[in-house]
Amino acid sequence: MSRDDNPAPAADPGWWRAPLLATLAALPLVAWQYAMFGDVTFEVFDSVVVWGLGLIAVSWPLPRRRTARTLRLTAAVAGLICTVLPLLFLVFLVVTLT
Repeated sequence: MSRDDNPAPAADPGWWRAPLLATLAALPLVAWQYAMFGDVTFEVFDSVVVWGLGLIAVSWPLPRRRTARTLRLTAAVAGLICTVLPLLFLVFLVVTLT
């Protein structure tokens, strides 16, 4: 059996959509968090923001096959949720205290 007998996995033509949307949504939020908290941003929300940015960064180099679509989408959405979580906590805190 030669190597050409097995078909190559189908490429996903829209592989870039989930990472791009997560990146475009998360980067302004992270910039806003940095503007609000200054240099303390990554000390206050250290693990959540860093994990969120890391998951979004991981969603880009994943394989561009249809089989990796779910993993890529999961990494991008989880990264976006991790970057939104501190702001949701802040909004919830302000709403409950007023």
